[in-house]
Amino acid sequence: ENYDGKSGLIEASAPIDSWYIAALATDPNYREHGACTQIVKELLEEGRKRNFTTASIRTRSDNEKAIHIFKRAGFSLVGEQEAETGGVASVRQVFACSL
Repeated sequence: ENYDGKSGLIEASAPIDSWYIAALATDPNYREHGACTQIVKELLEEGRKRNFTTASIRTRSDNEKAIHIFKRAGFSLVGEQEAETGGVASVRQVFACSL
């Protein structure tokens, strides 16, 4: 499902048996006001409603603000993946939590 509103963009899907949050971005004007935290909470609740027992998300290893939000929402680091975007290599951290 997709949401594109004033405060940001999200994309959530459910590959295999985990509620996977595929993309989450917040408009800079709404950062530091709890918008992302609220969106993550609502996405986790939607996963519960759909009877998933786990949720997962990934982000760049240098995205400290996102990592803080995910950990505060109950996610734990479960692994890392190498990724390449536009010819630039990076490391993505994978997080998961129980619903």
